[in-house]
Amino acid sequence: AWADPGPAPGYNGAGAAIAAIGMGSPGGPGGPGSPAGGSHTMVVGGGNGYDAGPAGYGHGPVYEGAPYDGEVTFGGHEPFLQRWLFTRRLAYLVGALVVVLGLALGGWWLTSGRYTPVPSVDGMTLTAATRELHQAGFEVQRGPRVIDNAVAKGDVISMSPSGRAVHGTTIVLTVSSGPKMVTVPPVTGQNLQGAIAALRKAGLTVSDTPQNVAADGVAVGTVAGTTPAAGTSWPATRTVYVDVVAGIPLPNLVGQNIGTIQGWAGSNNIQLNVMQVASSQPQGIIVRQSPDQGTPVAPGQTTVTVYVSNGPPEVQVPGNLTGQPFQQVQQQLQQLGFQVDGRAFGPGQKVFAVTPSGQAPSGSTITVYYGGF
Repeated sequence: AWADPGPAPGYNGAGAAIAAIGMGSPGGPGGPGSPAGGSHTMVVGGGNGYDAGPAGYGHGPVYEGAPYDGEVTFGGHEPFLQRWLFTRRLAYLVGALVVVLGLALGGWWLTSGRYTPVPSVDGMTLTAATRELHQAGFEVQRGPRVIDNAVAKGDVISMSPSGRAVHGTTIVLTVSSGPKMVTVPPVTGQNLQGAIAALRKAGLTVSDTPQNVAADGVAVGTVAGTTPAAGTSWPATRTVYVDVVAGIPLPNLVGQNIGTIQGWAGSNNIQLNVMQVASSQPQGIIVRQSPDQGTPVAPGQTTVTVYVSNGPPEVQVPGNLTGQPFQQVQQQLQQLGFQVDGRAFGPGQKVFAVTPSGQAPSGSTITVYYGGF
């Protein structure tokens, strides 16, 4: 056995005494030795381990150690890992962590974890919204219908709850019954601005631009009514137009003789612009007009253009038709654009006269006389 020489005699400071490990320690002059197989304890650190005066090797006593119990002590303190791993402290710590984690998970589940996103169905039809929510795992209940000027009738206005909800929650849908319906008030006979103001006061949407209409016996510029007509139940969001008299209705002039229409225009103070055109119609017949039939024309302010036929073009009637078979003559004239009026005299088929001769308007009728024996 051996003992680490201590500090100089009389020193009471920190030192280190190491007992023999696995062997006896014979006593020295200063003290008894340790028994064989003696101390297995190592002590490192400070303390008052040495006394002044001769001992062992003349430096102090050698302490007899206790049997080794597997513990190594530094400075008289239990090691940190041993203090936590082999005591109840670790169990307390683990238990505390489990409690904290459980509380955290429970709070998350109660406040967020058990909720799932709810699809937004605003603006969808009720049928489409119900299908969407059922597919997401929610029940659906239709709430009361509500008048809404911005959402079409039958579409979803809102839903409750929205955003997130527990799976299987019943979602209540508020459905639009359409815009507010307003009865169009009568405004006939008022001026334009007064009629617009009256319609807007009733809650209707009114166009600032009037519709020009035609009316007989009513002064130009007078309000003749509305579109739709007074008394109609009309959505507040749909536009109402004020009908203002812009003149008398223009009649259908096509097919009439220009002389007749000139008389009508003069009596109604309407200016005519006559344009001559080629046409198969008889000369002097109006074949087209502008503006169209029914357009309001203001007396003294409107010019109506009429396109008048110059008559069909003149076509030469062949002069060598007499003596030929009637059917041959008929076919020849029809190919030239004429109508044929055949008149038979006797059982024969030879042509003996054609009228008119020379030139005739295309499309006109040529009379052919035939017969004989």
